Amino acid sequence: MKKQLAIVVVAILVLSGIPMVSANQAITSSEQNEISKMLKKIASQAEYIRSMTECDMPSLFSLIEREEIKKVGKEKVSITQIPEQPLPQNISFAFPAGDLNGDSADDVLQHVYKYNPATELSTCEIIALNGNNGTELWNLTFSNALAVAYSAGDLNGDGTNDVIIDVVMGIELYPYSKIIAVDGNNGAEIWSKTELFAVTLAFPSGDLTGDNITELMVHVYSIDMINETIITTISPVDGSNGKELGSRRFDNAIATAYPVGDLTSDGMDDSIVGVYRMEMAEIETEEAPVPVSSEIIAIDGSDGSNLWNKAFNNSLAIAYPAGDLTGDGAVDLLIGNYIFEFESENETTIISEIMAIRGYDGMALWIRDSDGIVPLT
Repeated sequence: MKKQLAIVVVAILVLSGIPMVSANQAITSSEQNEISKMLKKIASQAEYIRSMTECDMPSLFSLIEREEIKKVGKEKVSITQIPEQPLPQNISFAFPAGDLNGDSADDVLQHVYKYNPATELSTCEIIALNGNNGTELWNLTFSNALAVAYSAGDLNGDGTNDVIIDVVMGIELYPYSKIIAVDGNNGAEIWSKTELFAVTLAFPSGDLTGDNITELMVHVYSIDMINETIITTISPVDGSNGKELGSRRFDNAIATAYPVGDLTSDGMDDSIVGVYRMEMAEIETEEAPVPVSSEIIAIDGSDGSNLWNKAFNNSLAIAYPAGDLTGDGAVDLLIGNYIFEFESENETTIISEIMAIRGYDGMALWIRDSDGIVPLT
């Protein structure tokens, strides 16, 4: 269990997971081995992407999974096993949660993770604490699971903040993941969504329906075992009842959606989807530079349609809100773009650019690299 959860923690960085199966399908030892192999491939891809932009940061594998990613030349990686070291048996931390119990004072969500090395079993406890005196409001415990809780605003209309619990990965009869909306006052479940053999992540996405209740962007990451490719499914979900408002599927890609504010001046929050693709076979064989491509898609919050999209070949591009750059009252964007120029099999040059984008139509306003302004083409 420790090994599986550790691999999943790394995979979370790029939002990936393992495939869906039917509820009556038993998992065999052969399938377990295949799952383990595929998770390591995901983790290898995660570390490759990380190393391209944060080469000086220590490998998360060396801190969590004890498997170190080593760069070969400038554009390839391989996985090498290094001796295992003891992991902490108890970890606790807390986040502010706003007013959960209606006393007009902010409360706290505590996370307690416990691991028993003798049994290799773990538990995760989510505890709501009274911010004024530290007493417990409620708690929920998840066995053999990695869970994260955060305040999601008022989901049930009772005037107090509620909580989303994201069980990123757990093991019962089968590996599973789960999103749970709970009443902030007493911990009672409002709604939940469960996936088998997949990693599920949910992020607040603002009010997409105009009901003054926060919606969620739910990401499900699985693997097509036949083609050995990653599949991402992203669905906006009504925060009040868990109902899906739509769905987008991205094959052979790691994708993430996040709110960026009002791009269109219609009073609704809009979103960006970042889509990232690369060839895993090239990483494993180390025979050629690894092709990387990015796509940035702006999504209209009012109806889920595409506002615009931009593709970047041999690039890792990340978009983020930049305020109103043009003075038109709408949010604009900056795109950080890392361009890879493969000069030979063993030599790669990375060029970093910043691109300013008009939010409502994606028009480039200007581009700069380390030498100054880059002409628009």
